[in-house]
Amino acid sequence: DHHPPLEGRRGVRERRVVSHGSFSRIFDEDAEPKQRCIQSLGKSYTKSVEGELRKYGRRFEDRVIETDDVIEALKRLPPEVLEARNLRVKRACDLAMKKTYLPEFIQAAQKPYESYLAKTLAEVRAERAELSTTGLEYIGALEAKGSVSLPEIASLGAVRSQIGK
Repeated sequence: DHHPPLEGRRGVRERRVVSHGSFSRIFDEDAEPKQRCIQSLGKSYTKSVEGELRKYGRRFEDRVIETDDVIEALKRLPPEVLEARNLRVKRACDLAMKKTYLPEFIQAAQKPYESYLAKTLAEVRAERAELSTTGLEYIGALEAKGSVSLPEIASLGAVRSQIGK
């Protein structure tokens, strides 16, 4: 050991090495500190992501992976909301290629966590869940081909449930 022993000295605390195992053991005994630690890390991460989104003028929902549900939700957005999304994505690509950021005053005006897609996406997912429980998966295949839209499928499901009664 390169450090001189601390025993026998007055006013000097004993040097302790905390191993990973004892660190996790401390948190296992009391869940509240663990929860506070995770919340603190979550807040820190959220601020970090917000800062990165502001630099390019993006919103959190602009970065959603475009699954079938997301694509359907995007189709249902008002044209001006969809156009604003597309412009944000193009601007971010342009800024990234130029290796620059938005000016500070524009970054300050950004609202990265303002939602524009969540409500519509929840509606699409609810409709898909309803369709899967009513046994209309084959109509979902037609919808995937583009021959029938999801709202039409939902109305067909309502008609089918009325006929079955």
